[in-house]
Amino acid sequence: MMSKIPKNYTHIHKEIASNFDHTVINEVVEQVKHEKVIADYPAYNFLGYVWWDGKQFNCEIWQYKEPVEIIKAPTIEEIMGTASDKYGVQ
Repeated sequence: MMSKIPKNYTHIHKEIASNFDHTVINEVVEQVKHEKVIADYPAYNFLGYVWWDGKQFNCEIWQYKEPVEIIKAPTIEEIMGTASDKYGVQ
């Protein structure tokens, strides 16, 4: 799979959520929803890059330096649930 991360978005290098303690960082969620930015969603078995497309969150999952899937959902919590089910909860 080729990366589908929007080229006109800026990677802000901030975590939007963490699988370590299952927290969502609301200030980053709001920034992603209101600006053309991409935030990180780190976990033990994957790294997700998250952006908002005007309708929903998109999370491009990377493993071993390769993009493998894009998960889409209206909330970060749903992104976390799907990613954790597929790629591990830590």
